[in-house]
Amino acid sequence: MDSTNNFKFNLELSENNETTSSRVSQMQSIQNEGLELFKRKNQDYGDAFANYGVVGVLVRMGDKIARLQSISTKSVSLVDSESLRDTLIDLHNYSAMAIMLLDEDDMKKMRQQLDILKEREFVDQDLDATTRHPNPPPPTPRQASRPKW
Repeated sequence: MDSTNNFKFNLELSENNETTSSRVSQMQSIQNEGLELFKRKNQDYGDAFANYGVVGVLVRMGDKIARLQSISTKSVSLVDSESLRDTLIDLHNYSAMAIMLLDEDDMKKMRQQLDILKEREFVDQDLDATTRHPNPPPPTPRQASRPKW
């Protein structure tokens, strides 16, 4: 690669890195905005979104998408003067809430499985290998006098 092409290549890489960095910064800004809105709404309404689970959040997302579909070709304002941007931030937050609930469900399932495994391990350690009964009774005199071949 000659020096001119090398310069162009490095310039393109630099521009791509700047664009990527700028996009990452924009994404952080939007996520911070969504987080602040989530905090305010959670303070006002509590953990209400969790009451109806993932399905409830998906229903609310459907409501928001229906609002988006009501945008006229001449205007980008929605019902109750809610802007397109506000609705998209809400959808962003609803997506995060649905993921939180999915993750909580996964954690509950993992804990249940872990509890089952712990319970089985505990029970297996307490079982007598020959009788499979916990704490087997002592042998009768006749059993004790038998030869163990």
